[in-house]
Amino acid sequence: MPSNSNDNGRALEFAVVDFFINNHSNVNLTSDALASQKRDLPKFLALPQNLKKSFQTAASKFFAWFNKINKNKKIINIDRFSDNSGLVYDLEINGIFFSLKHNHYALKHPRPYSLAEQCGLLAGGNDDKVHRLDMKIVSNSYQSNLNGITKYNQNNVLKDKLFSDVLVVCKNSLDSWSKKYNHIAFDFFNFIVGTNFYKIIVKEDSSGTIVEVHDFLNVPQPNSMTSIYNSSVSINHLYLKFNHGWEIDLRLHTASSKIQTNLNHQLSLKFDVQKKAGNIKNFQI
Repeated sequence: MPSNSNDNGRALEFAVVDFFINNHSNVNLTSDALASQKRDLPKFLALPQNLKKSFQTAASKFFAWFNKINKNKKIINIDRFSDNSGLVYDLEINGIFFSLKHNHYALKHPRPYSLAEQCGLLAGGNDDKVHRLDMKIVSNSYQSNLNGITKYNQNNVLKDKLFSDVLVVCKNSLDSWSKKYNHIAFDFFNFIVGTNFYKIIVKEDSSGTIVEVHDFLNVPQPNSMTSIYNSSVSINHLYLKFNHGWEIDLRLHTASSKIQTNLNHQLSLKFDVQKKAGNIKNFQI
């Protein structure tokens, strides 16, 4: 079976593109899309039969809906994007962008070390350097107190302190930048949430395969935000409230079970970002 949810997501992307190839007479794939299809075929083949069938059903529903919004154009051009692209979407079909998800609603999974760039600040600039230095200080403090452990779950008290220290650094950086620059809320919101795409969420229940479409084509834009962190309420959650009604939860977690012990290397940390409030059009197909 695929090893994680990312494999399932890639298998879903494969199933959708494969359905287009097999059910439309004129489909063109970019070189990146072709390489991705070849890479992800084993992931799809390794799925349990019921999940394989569900993805094929979802691909069929998506294909029928796409043909309606695409006005049944005679040529289909498809591109696929890697996880390292920095984009919120996975797929482009005839100039329309899509993010495909299986059983989850996460907006993005950014790294806390790169927070300045995510807020539209210059990579390698002074703000970026200061934030990364603060991150290095708390990371090195954690690494210097390991006492021989090699995995994060071997000392949860130490891990919780790391999470708290990292989120305090991130909150302080966001608050400082928001006071200095008027674009921080806008840029960070657009990095995390994105615009000009559809999010397709596939899930299963007792009635069968459900395909939801969330319309991110015209998401309203904020111009300010407030960060909230209370370690006594939740040790690893940083909340952002934007002035246009959206609320976002950044849950910090480890991206690897093994600790990077080299003080010159970053720890493997990620945010799982979820929308907690905010209006958006959605429907089933």
